[in-house]
Amino acid sequence: MVGGWVGIPAVLGGGDRLGAWLGGALPGGRHGEHPSAGLEYGLMLLAAAAGLLGVYLSWRWTVGRPGELGDAFGGLRRVLERKWYVDELYDRAVVEPYWALCRASDRFDARVIDGAVNAGGTLGAIAGHVLKLFQTGYLRNYALSFLAGAAVILWLFLR
Repeated sequence: MVGGWVGIPAVLGGGDRLGAWLGGALPGGRHGEHPSAGLEYGLMLLAAAAGLLGVYLSWRWTVGRPGELGDAFGGLRRVLERKWYVDELYDRAVVEPYWALCRASDRFDARVIDGAVNAGGTLGAIAGHVLKLFQTGYLRNYALSFLAGAAVILWLFLR
């Protein structure tokens, strides 16, 4: 509304109201000549005709015969229906590499990380099986082992 009021052509009684209002704030600005009345009327007629043509074509292609527009612009219609192929481009540039990285990370986790953790558990189980041979639960065996160890240590010191 304000833009239309500011831009009323001189031929219709308008003027450069915005330029006059800003004239004191913008020194050195010189008011140019107005175009001829014929040029202004021609441009107004051209703008009105373009607007009316747009209204007619939009009515015809949406209400009148909607399939006609799609038939007239088959390739462009396909591009517009596919949203300029932005989703496909995004899938190939971002989503597919992301999922490839996720799959590689999953394989690394399953083989390397889980392998190291499971190897630690397996080594613990093997150590438990070996130590189980020495853990009989009989106190006399423990005392004998202690005495044998003490004898070895004493022999090492006295040598």
